[in-house]
Amino acid sequence: MATLAFVLLIPVAMMLGVVALCLLLRAERASPALVPLARLLFRLNAWSMADVFAIGVIVSLVKLSSMAEIVPGTAFWAYIAFTVTFLLAMTRLDRLTVWHAVDRLRAAP
Repeated sequence: MATLAFVLLIPVAMMLGVVALCLLLRAERASPALVPLARLLFRLNAWSMADVFAIGVIVSLVKLSSMAEIVPGTAFWAYIAFTVTFLLAMTRLDRLTVWHAVDRLRAAP
């Protein structure tokens, strides 16, 4: 259960949170969910292990390929695509910019 949470559930929740946060900021309307969502998103960042799991799977595939023929399937490539997308989204999300935008929206009349 912990592996499922750290490898899939938390990163998916974070991606949905990034989408929701971007939509709320783009609408330029203060929402009561804005601050808790941003706070949760930045706190969960330390608990997402999608990239670590992907590297572990790749290393395992390389090690096992010497013993048997291994063909990565659709699920493998889908998870790798998700991991790359997740990492790009998280590295492009600037904390300072988000908090400035949240403060600007909260201060607006």
